[in-house]
Amino acid sequence: MSINLLKKSILIYKPIFVWNILVSSLTSYFFVIKGFNGPDVYSWALFIKLIGWVFSVGLYVMFYKSTSYFFKNQGISFTRIMVNFVLYDLALFGGILLILFLCQSFT
Repeated sequence: MSINLLKKSILIYKPIFVWNILVSSLTSYFFVIKGFNGPDVYSWALFIKLIGWVFSVGLYVMFYKSTSYFFKNQGISFTRIMVNFVLYDLALFGGILLILFLCQSFT
């Protein structure tokens, strides 16, 4: 991924960043309560993250018409934007889980 595409994706990702942080925090709270051992926690996490992504895509589609000319002029397709949303959210969620796992290891 080029630096230019990363900058454009962050510009696009900013409006729904708070929503994804909230969903990631809620999902990571289940890991704090149940621990990392139970398989049910991972299925719930996947379910909640999928719902969060659907709402993120819904929010983006609602505002897509007002910003579509900007993204088309930049040469970024809708599917590329959605793939970047999911990848950034997975990286963010993985970072949160890694920090939680390391913090639980010290106690």
